Amino acid sequence: MLFSYPVLNRKFSLFIAASCLFVGIAANANASLLGQDVTGSLIFGGGGANFFDPANGFGAPFSKNTSTTVEIGNDPPPIVEFRALLDVGTTFQDYKADFTDNGLIITNDLTPPAGGWTMSFTSAAFVGLLLSELSDDFNNGGVAAALLGDTVTLVWAGSDVQPVDATAEYSLLAVQPVPLPAAFPLFAGGLGLMGLLGWRRKRMAAAAA
Repeated sequence: MLFSYPVLNRKFSLFIAASCLFVGIAANANASLLGQDVTGSLIFGGGGANFFDPANGFGAPFSKNTSTTVEIGNDPPPIVEFRALLDVGTTFQDYKADFTDNGLIITNDLTPPAGGWTMSFTSAAFVGLLLSELSDDFNNGGVAAALLGDTVTLVWAGSDVQPVDATAEYSLLAVQPVPLPAAFPLFAGGLGLMGLLGWRRKRMAAAAA
């Protein structure tokens, strides 16, 4: 026999306690953003025009932003939710924001120098989500990203030597916690079972001595 009866009881009780503990831990799940409305802005420097607003003359092909608010869709490349295509003298700059069912991809195809920018995206669907960086190959410190309430904000300082096709990718996942009143009795029960079996083991050892 590989294990004695008390050892089996101890291992079983540890399994029960661990299982009850994991039931009470929050779990990440995919948050489908498809079909949700999102409002976007791209602003350079300290403020000014929204370069994602086609009313300001910065519309671009293969983008859905015929206004500043669009519906997130599962669109094949090269279609993206937001795009600003700028040709300023000898400088070519292409700014894209592509939402997926559970994330966001920012791509800049740039000819240096590139000025710093702030992108903001607002949607009721963002409330309660967790924003996590998956990758970021922007230089000069990369992109600073944050989600507060219903708004995702991304800030990049700009660079004189930014490489072409810099990309930053983020996930937007739901956090679904198990209510504590439902999880606590399970966890407490597992701990109680461990205590009971430990007491029995000590009693049996004392009787055998």
